[in-house]
Amino acid sequence: YALGIPFGIMLAYLASAFVLSGGQANWRSVMIAVGLPGIVLAIVLKLTVNEPVRQQTEQERQRPMLASIVELLKTPSWWGMVLGITLSSFANYAVIGWQMDYFVRRFSEVDIVWLLVVFGVINGTLYAMGVWAGGAIADKWGRSNPGAYARLPALALCVGVPAFLLAIHSESLWLAIAGFTLLQVTSGTYFGPCFAMAQTLSPANCRAMSTALFFFVLNLIALGGGPTFVGVLSEHYAASLGELRGLVAALDWLAIPFALSILVFGWTSLRLPQDLAKRQVHG
Repeated sequence: YALGIPFGIMLAYLASAFVLSGGQANWRSVMIAVGLPGIVLAIVLKLTVNEPVRQQTEQERQRPMLASIVELLKTPSWWGMVLGITLSSFANYAVIGWQMDYFVRRFSEVDIVWLLVVFGVINGTLYAMGVWAGGAIADKWGRSNPGAYARLPALALCVGVPAFLLAIHSESLWLAIAGFTLLQVTSGTYFGPCFAMAQTLSPANCRAMSTALFFFVLNLIALGGGPTFVGVLSEHYAASLGELRGLVAALDWLAIPFALSILVFGWTSLRLPQDLAKRQVHG
């Protein structure tokens, strides 16, 4: 599921490059081109994949949904995973929303179509590999250490965030691209572990609600707030620093949500074994 994010961004960048290079496409054709494959895949999934049998105890079947939701919301590590991914995604959505503006302002001599193609390919390959690797590594590491599902994102961000902060102050195009890329790859590692824990930490009869609440908090704060936060700060700083330095100053502020995310993931890695053991006992 999480691979839809890098693949979707790749398609958006490549479509933008196509339009800017002289291609003709209205909004209707773009929406159809992006949405139609998803409908086809949904039909294929329905016809080829069997619904797994739910394994619930009699006690779970009789448990009221509201009681299960209350129990879920009282699970500290569930909130830890939610807040960890929300804080890091707040910053990452801002980066994704403003990175093209940054490169256009910093490296005005570079063709924007070329930049769109480069970052489109990066998202569809390296970012996607980070998403896949995050789930694979966490599953393997988590067999012996359940806290790995939160520790891996914390460690990965400790690598990617400094690279990003160095990149936005770099005068080298290739160093800047490398820094942004490393942030994307390492940030991709938290999707699989977080989505897995949203299910694993939930009582069996409210896993769909767990996912819904997870995405409600994530999208409301991160997707809605991240790009807007940087935009407001960039406009504020632009009056005294200019457009480029104003944007860089705004992007520097993202170190705060990134750092908070690392701390939250680190704390959650210590709490996860206890909550997972409790979930296995109670079902």
